[in-house]
Amino acid sequence: TISINKFSVKGRSIDFSISAKCSHIASDPAISGEFHGKLNLNTLPDALWDRLQCSAKGVMSGDAYVNMRASDLSAKGFHNLKASGQLRLHDFAFLTRRYANILPRWKNLCCALLQKTCLC
Repeated sequence: TISINKFSVKGRSIDFSISAKCSHIASDPAISGEFHGKLNLNTLPDALWDRLQCSAKGVMSGDAYVNMRASDLSAKGFHNLKASGQLRLHDFAFLTRRYANILPRWKNLCCALLQKTCLC
C-alpha cells in the first residue's frame, strides 16, 4: 500500500491539496483519494491569457473524491469508477475573442441548468 497523507501546493494563484491511497498494486490496483483546491484567476499572468486568446476573472474552488480499481476502466470507453465533488465559481467572468460564436449557446445552456433568466 502506498499512501499520500497530504500533498499540498500553495502559490500566488493556486492552492490545493491531495490525499490518496493505492493498494493491491500487483493485482488490481485500488485507488482512493480526495482533492481540495482553489485557483485565483485574477492573479494568473497576462501572457497566459494572451496565448489562450481569452481572459477570465474570479476564483474557482472545488473538492473531488474518487474511489476506483484498475479493472473499473475499460478499453471500450466505459468506466465504472466512483467520483463526486463540487466546483464553485465566485465573481467569475470569461471573455474570449477566439470562440465568440460559441458563447451564446453556453450562456443559454447555463441559464437552463440554473433555471434562471440571464440578463447578459
